[in-house]
Amino acid sequence: MGNVTFRKAGTWLITLATGGFALLSLLAQVKPDEGVANVSGWLQRARAFAVSVLPHWVSAHIAIGVGAAAVAISLAAWLFWSWLGSYGSFLLWRATRANKRRTRYLSATETPLGHAMLVMSLRSAWARGYSAQHLVNNGTPIEDQSLLNHIANTTVLDELVEGTLTVMGRLPGEFQAVPIPKHYWHYRCFAVQRDHATLWKISLRDRDGVPKAREQALPQYEDLLVNSEDFERLFPMSDPVTDAARKSLLRLAKQKNLPQAEIDRLA
Repeated sequence: MGNVTFRKAGTWLITLATGGFALLSLLAQVKPDEGVANVSGWLQRARAFAVSVLPHWVSAHIAIGVGAAAVAISLAAWLFWSWLGSYGSFLLWRATRANKRRTRYLSATETPLGHAMLVMSLRSAWARGYSAQHLVNNGTPIEDQSLLNHIANTTVLDELVEGTLTVMGRLPGEFQAVPIPKHYWHYRCFAVQRDHATLWKISLRDRDGVPKAREQALPQYEDLLVNSEDFERLFPMSDPVTDAARKSLLRLAKQKNLPQAEIDRLA
């Protein structure tokens, strides 16, 4: 009688171990409704499995031992699965963050437009390609102010006029920034000046030839902001075509014995 009781106990331990593990797996996969609805089904399958692995001739001690081992293995497997899921999410977060560091040069969601153009001049594929072209054509590195002025008043300004890039600006006395309409940029451009505090200051100014009455009627936006992701989509850190052209130009610059420091900076 004791052997039969112990064997039944072992059978139920295996039943709970296998059925419970299946149920917890469903719950871990965020399927609680499905898991609760199928509790009886999972337990019936688990009992059938337990009966098959514990035939009638198995001794009581073996039955209890196998059942206890099944419970321990089931619990350990589920705990490992849960830990692996959490650790996997952490690894995915780390990989995503590392990838952003390798492929992006603006970290915040929104960036001051002047700062975005300054960093673009140093790290974007377009700026490095343009600088390499200038190096080969002129034999000397491009000056910072010349590069920034071209970026601000040609490359970026063209996108603003076309409406492919939108800048947010705050009007005097207002707290919230609003999108600046693209027609505004037909009358305004940028002034690039040296600044002791920030090295370079990029501010708004009226375009040449704008009537005085129009100048006075134009809104005076402050604190210009740009969406970082939109900005980097237009001027990415890496671009296969631009990068290939830059490397070809740098090989030509090396053949001409042009300044090695500039070649290394643009490589």
